[in-house]
Amino acid sequence: TADTTWAAGSNYILTRPVFVDDGVTLTIEAGVTVYSTFTDRDTPGNQSDDEFGSVVVTRGGKIEANGTAAAPIIFTSIRELEAARSTDIDGDGVMTNPTRFDRGLWGGVVILGKAKTYNYSAAGAANLIGENEIEGFAPAFSPDGDADGRTDIIEYGGDDDTDDSGTLRYVSIRHGGYEFEANQEVNGLTLGGVGSGTTLEFIEVFSNSDDGIEFFGGTVNLKNALVAFCKDDGFDIDEGYTGKLQFIAVLQNPTGPDSNGDDVQDSDHGAEWDGNVGGNADDFQSAPTIANLTFIGDNEGDRAFKIDDFFAGRIYNGVATGFPDLIEVTSDSANGDT
Repeated sequence: TADTTWAAGSNYILTRPVFVDDGVTLTIEAGVTVYSTFTDRDTPGNQSDDEFGSVVVTRGGKIEANGTAAAPIIFTSIRELEAARSTDIDGDGVMTNPTRFDRGLWGGVVILGKAKTYNYSAAGAANLIGENEIEGFAPAFSPDGDADGRTDIIEYGGDDDTDDSGTLRYVSIRHGGYEFEANQEVNGLTLGGVGSGTTLEFIEVFSNSDDGIEFFGGTVNLKNALVAFCKDDGFDIDEGYTGKLQFIAVLQNPTGPDSNGDDVQDSDHGAEWDGNVGGNADDFQSAPTIANLTFIGDNEGDRAFKIDDFFAGRIYNGVATGFPDLIEVTSDSANGDT
């Protein structure tokens, strides 16, 4: 609720999501590692009461995470610190270093902004809503509601395409993507309605259980990004995103054993790129410009590119290898158009 600095030379351990409020800046100095725990409350059939670390920058808040190549800023599981110290910090009895097959050990990094985003209240409906509620977090995380029945603190979207949510530079996000209920995982880096005033450069997402980086509308640009060994898609675009991506890469994971010896699923698509669900071609589409991409598949997953629902992006200078097929074009629209 007040400007805060996480200083180099200290360890930061998150046991629950940290929300950066409207008008507040969280500064993370180069070289800082932020560790997160996960606590299973063991409620049968209910994961929404579990506790897991995350960083959520709400609309109007800012994060200034300026790492360097020599001193990156790292977000990861507490297990990395436990393995380094041979100490069970969170009391779960597991102190092994996570591998590329270990995912969903905490939440992720979420940035919510005031730029335009488009989604429908129902499939095929004419009601185009200019804001939405970010996935991966139960409404109980919000202390208040508003007249539209949504929960303020996890809403995103607006009409300020130049909105500035801060900076992520030389940042690594590892082993996240906790799933609190079916189809409600946290992406490695989630960008909801983030504006072009925000700077995203030299970003790595490693072994996340959901998508590596997902754009829900917005206009933010991303340059120099790697998504490696994630379970779901590498780069996911939805709800009218219109920014620019340059020098992006995906490295996928085959099926393999996690630290418990259980086989985990191979990666999904290299990219899943959507315009808007339930709309029509006359409505706002996702129309990003994407250049210089390299996608390396695992030879057992899905296609390199899944294109869906009026995606109108321009793609230049790309190479994809190791996928069973290159492109799938589908539609979730009520009228069946793509």
